[in-house]
Amino acid sequence: MIKVDNFRNFDLYNCSLSLTKEILQLIKNKKLNISEKEIMQLRRATIAIPWKIASGISQLNIKLRFKRLNAAKESLNCVDKLVRNIKACNQLSQRTFNIIEELYKLFNGYFRWLSTSKQNME
Repeated sequence: MIKVDNFRNFDLYNCSLSLTKEILQLIKNKKLNISEKEIMQLRRATIAIPWKIASGISQLNIKLRFKRLNAAKESLNCVDKLVRNIKACNQLSQRTFNIIEELYKLFNGYFRWLSTSKQNME
């Protein structure tokens, strides 16, 4: 059996928190000129990312870990689409896009690490 690491030590989780704080701050300051429905979608998807990452990292079962982390990546894809629509209106800073790009890289690295550790266990 593998040891469950503290999810707060993972860069993937910390980066997702940075994205969440950034987007929620923009929503709070009412700097986004989008509909209320889009704001709710963005808020819901943004908040779901760190929650799903934390639940995925804390899983002992590798299949459940992959499933939950894939769900978090789907939420990131949803946020990315919404943010790119907002970017068309020039309302977001480049920092938000840098965080999203960094999250994609961290997801890919973490999936690669999981795959190699899974192969080593077999």
